[in-house]
Amino acid sequence: MKRKTETVAATEIASAEIVDAAVGARIRALRRSKGLGLNEMSARTGLSIGFLSQMERGLSSPTLRALTSLADAMQINLAEIVRGPTVAQPKVPVITRAGERSSISMWKSGIRKHALASGGAASSAFSFTLLDFEPHASSGDDLYTHQGEEAGYVLQGRLKLVVGDKQWTLAAGDSFHFSSELPHRFENAANRNLVVVMVNART
Repeated sequence: MKRKTETVAATEIASAEIVDAAVGARIRALRRSKGLGLNEMSARTGLSIGFLSQMERGLSSPTLRALTSLADAMQINLAEIVRGPTVAQPKVPVITRAGERSSISMWKSGIRKHALASGGAASSAFSFTLLDFEPHASSGDDLYTHQGEEAGYVLQGRLKLVVGDKQWTLAAGDSFHFSSELPHRFENAANRNLVVVMVNART
C-alpha cells in the first residue's frame, strides 16, 4: 500500500512538472513576442530575474500573484497565459465545450484555473475563468494588485476574500465585485474544494 501511494505521488509530481514546463514555455513565448527582456520584465513585475528564468524553464511553479503580475507587465489578460494567444473575432460567437477548455495548474498553490471562454468571445480586454481551490489553498500570504476590475460567483465551498483592510467569508451563491487595483487576496476557508467563477476586465 505504501509503495502504491509513493508511486501515485511520484506520478502526480511528474505531471505537475510537465505542466510547469508548458506554462513556462508559454510565458517565454509571450514575453519574446512583446519584445521584453528578462531585465525589463523583472523591473515591471518586481519578480527576480532568477525566478523568472526558472519559471520559464519549468523549474519553478508560478503562483496566481506571479501570473497576474506577468499578465499586467505584458499588457495581456491572464487568460492568455492559460490558453495562449488568440485572434480576436468580436462578432463571431464561440462555444467552448467542456472537454476543450484550456487550464493551468498552480500545483504548489493548490489552485487550478480553467479558461471558460476563448477565441472571439475572450479578448485581451477580459477573462472568464473558473478557479478550483484545494482545501485551504490561497493566492498567497500577501495582498496583491493589478489592472482592471474583477467579479466572481461562488459555486461551491467557502471563500475568504480580503480587500484592503476588509475581510469577508462568502458561501455558495454569494458574489463579489471590486477594483483590482485595491490590494486583495483569496483563500479557501474550508476543508473541501472551493470553486469560483471569475471575470476580470482590464480598464
